[in-house]
Amino acid sequence: MNTSIFVVGSTKTFTVIATRNGAPWDLTGGSVSLKVTDPTGITTTIAATISYNSATANWTVATPIGEWQRTWTLTDATGRVEVVQAIEFFVETSPR
Repeated sequence: MNTSIFVVGSTKTFTVIATRNGAPWDLTGGSVSLKVTDPTGITTTIAATISYNSATANWTVATPIGEWQRTWTLTDATGRVEVVQAIEFFVETSPR
Protein backbone atom coordinates (compact mmCIF):
# COMPACT_ATOMS: atom_id res chain seq x y z
CA MET A 1 0.00 0.00 0.00
CA ASN A 2 1.34 3.41 -0.97
CA THR A 3 0.25 6.01 1.61
CA SER A 4 0.44 9.67 0.63
CA ILE A 5 2.53 12.10 2.66
CA PHE A 6 1.58 15.80 2.79
CA VAL A 7 3.56 18.71 4.25
CA VAL A 8 2.03 21.19 6.71
CA GLY A 9 1.17 24.49 4.98
CA SER A 10 0.94 23.07 1.46
CA THR A 11 -2.36 23.12 -0.42
CA LYS A 12 -3.75 19.84 -1.75
CA THR A 13 -6.49 19.43 -4.33
CA PHE A 14 -8.55 16.26 -3.98
CA THR A 15 -10.96 14.97 -6.62
CA VAL A 16 -13.59 12.26 -6.47
CA ILE A 17 -15.33 10.67 -9.46
CA ALA A 18 -18.86 9.46 -8.71
CA THR A 19 -20.29 6.33 -10.29
CA ARG A 20 -23.37 4.23 -9.59
CA ASN A 21 -23.73 0.73 -11.02
CA GLY A 22 -20.70 1.37 -13.22
CA ALA A 23 -22.13 4.53 -14.82
CA PRO A 24 -21.39 8.21 -14.12
CA TRP A 25 -23.49 9.46 -11.18
CA ASP A 26 -24.82 12.97 -11.79
CA LEU A 27 -24.25 15.04 -8.64
CA THR A 28 -25.55 18.29 -10.19
CA GLY A 29 -27.85 20.00 -7.69
CA GLY A 30 -26.52 17.90 -4.83
CA SER A 31 -23.66 18.42 -2.42
CA VAL A 32 -20.26 16.91 -1.83
CA SER A 33 -18.00 17.33 1.16
CA LEU A 34 -14.54 16.10 2.04
CA LYS A 35 -13.93 15.26 5.69
CA VAL A 36 -10.38 15.12 7.01
CA THR A 37 -9.82 13.60 10.45
CA ASP A 38 -6.61 14.26 12.34
CA PRO A 39 -4.77 11.81 14.64
CA THR A 40 -6.65 13.14 17.69
CA GLY A 41 -10.05 12.45 16.11
CA ILE A 42 -10.98 16.03 15.21
CA THR A 43 -12.78 16.19 11.85
CA THR A 44 -12.83 19.19 9.51
CA THR A 45 -15.44 19.34 6.74
CA ILE A 46 -14.53 21.00 3.43
CA ALA A 47 -17.16 21.87 0.82
CA ALA A 48 -16.38 20.65 -2.68
CA THR A 49 -17.15 22.08 -6.12
CA ILE A 50 -19.30 19.76 -8.25
CA SER A 51 -18.94 19.25 -12.00
CA TYR A 52 -21.48 16.62 -13.16
CA ASN A 53 -20.07 13.36 -11.74
CA SER A 54 -16.91 14.73 -10.14
CA ALA A 55 -16.12 17.03 -7.26
CA THR A 56 -12.99 18.88 -6.17
CA ALA A 57 -11.97 20.22 -2.77
CA ASN A 58 -8.88 22.19 -1.74
CA TRP A 59 -7.31 21.79 1.68
CA THR A 60 -4.38 23.60 3.27
CA VAL A 61 -2.53 20.87 5.14
CA ALA A 62 -2.73 21.48 8.88
CA THR A 63 -1.18 20.10 12.05
CA PRO A 64 -0.91 17.85 13.98
CA ILE A 65 1.60 15.63 12.24
CA GLY A 66 0.76 11.95 12.06
CA GLU A 67 -1.75 9.66 10.41
CA TRP A 68 -4.95 11.27 9.08
CA GLN A 69 -7.98 10.02 7.15
CA ARG A 70 -10.09 11.56 4.41
CA THR A 71 -13.62 10.57 3.46
CA TRP A 72 -16.02 11.91 0.83
CA THR A 73 -19.76 12.28 1.39
CA LEU A 74 -21.69 12.48 -1.89
CA THR A 75 -25.35 13.54 -2.07
CA ASP A 76 -27.27 13.83 -5.33
CA ALA A 77 -30.20 16.16 -6.03
CA THR A 78 -32.71 13.49 -4.91
CA GLY A 79 -31.03 13.16 -1.50
CA ARG A 80 -29.33 9.83 -2.19
CA VAL A 81 -26.15 9.68 -0.08
CA GLU A 82 -22.97 7.68 -0.47
CA VAL A 83 -19.94 7.80 1.82
CA VAL A 84 -16.68 6.81 0.14
CA GLN A 85 -14.37 4.51 2.11
CA ALA A 86 -11.76 6.37 4.17
CA ILE A 87 -8.25 6.80 2.80
CA GLU A 88 -5.32 7.18 5.17
CA PHE A 89 -2.50 9.66 4.66
CA PHE A 90 0.32 11.16 6.68
CA VAL A 91 1.07 14.77 7.56
CA GLU A 92 4.66 15.85 8.21
CA THR A 93 6.39 19.17 8.93
CA SER A 94 8.86 18.94 6.06
CA PRO A 95 9.30 16.99 2.83
CA ARG A 96 11.41 13.85 2.88
